[in-house]
Amino acid sequence: MPRAVIAQHQRRRLLTAAAEVFADRGYTATTVEDLVAAAEIGVGSFYSLCSGKEECLLALYDEAIEQARQVIEEALSAAGETAWAEQVCIGLREILGLVAERPLDARIAIVEIQTAGADAFQRYGETLDAVAIFLALGREVAGAAKPLPQSLEQTTVSGVAWLLHRYLSLDKAQSAPDLFEDLAALILEPYLGEDEARRAIARLSPAPAD
Repeated sequence: MPRAVIAQHQRRRLLTAAAEVFADRGYTATTVEDLVAAAEIGVGSFYSLCSGKEECLLALYDEAIEQARQVIEEALSAAGETAWAEQVCIGLREILGLVAERPLDARIAIVEIQTAGADAFQRYGETLDAVAIFLALGREVAGAAKPLPQSLEQTTVSGVAWLLHRYLSLDKAQSAPDLFEDLAALILEPYLGEDEARRAIARLSPAPAD
């Protein structure tokens, strides 16, 4: 096979192995030797693919965030034209589903990324900021007659991320979808009030598991 194809295959194998090692040992305790052994490649091959374990983690983080973005976009597209509240519910529902279905990716994106140094933490913060900017669109829905705290969106996003961090740390990722109604209410009620928020949530609650 062409050398580029072999390198791509090795990198995929390395990242797949790294996700499991980071989830099992934690980013801080993981060494390059751990990654090399798990991926069954040589040290030289490792450094031809990545500059170090931080690059492995960041690559996994970027993949997880991109996949979440694609899943949410597809769900929104399938729903057609929807109001802001419904978009929030759809996005939250898909994120919680991904946490349950892909706990290794979720652990990388929510837990381990916060332990990997300043650059990684900054990238994580940028993701939270992007979500907060979207939530701030709800201020137009609430209207000028309802003043909201300036820090509302950042506080909300940080709170949701903290709760998911806790679920992942306690190996409760499969239960993440059960949080939908409570988290959706936490997000929507400051903008819409309790009654309207509950109506939006009822329309988009995940179907009960069989």
